[in-house]
Amino acid sequence: MNTEVKLFIIVEGINDIVFIKDFLEIHFDYISTEELKSNTVLLEVNDIVIFSTKGKDINETKKQNLVQEINKRKPENIVFVFDADDNYKDAEENIKEICKYDEVLKDSKCFLFPDNEDAGDLESVLEAIAIEKNILDCWVGFEECVISKNHKFTIPAKKSKIHTYLEVLNPNTKKGKENCKEVNRNYKDKTKWNLDDKNISVINNLFSFLKQYLYNE
Repeated sequence: MNTEVKLFIIVEGINDIVFIKDFLEIHFDYISTEELKSNTVLLEVNDIVIFSTKGKDINETKKQNLVQEINKRKPENIVFVFDADDNYKDAEENIKEICKYDEVLKDSKCFLFPDNEDAGDLESVLEAIAIEKNILDCWVGFEECVISKNHKFTIPAKKSKIHTYLEVLNPNTKKGKENCKEVNRNYKDKTKWNLDDKNISVINNLFSFLKQYLYNE
């Protein structure tokens, strides 16, 4: 285990860990061979740590665990990579509130999915980089159909939309179904994702944010 790291990245969940891990490999040649599990909360990739708080609501116990992990590794920089969700400003204020009055976290920076500018989340990023967007277009018809049947029906979350996208593209086998799960996903798969395309703003913005901590310019 590294005792000192270059960057400590705080994320919300396992899907974020998987995405950031693959992003670091594609764009910065940071490679991890560690096998992830659904309950993984910390991943070390060379001199970077990715730590999941299991949600954006961080109580005092979660905060103590987070600070403890940071203190073990003495990172040069600490960043939050969270979802903006429906309101970018509210999400930003939530992170400021977490860091307030804490000496360890007070200088943390943040990046909010999808592009550090707009409302949205990691699923918004995945929609933007999906290769087979025609599959995602079918979801619009599904939503319209559900609402037409009964306006009280609940539209599934965007996580379901991404899961369905992968189910359509993966083989109809046990392994194919397993690979649709967040923990098993491969965002480096160029048949499904444009993770390497910095012409896509959501990719370029995250790259520009992270490179300031990973490149010595």
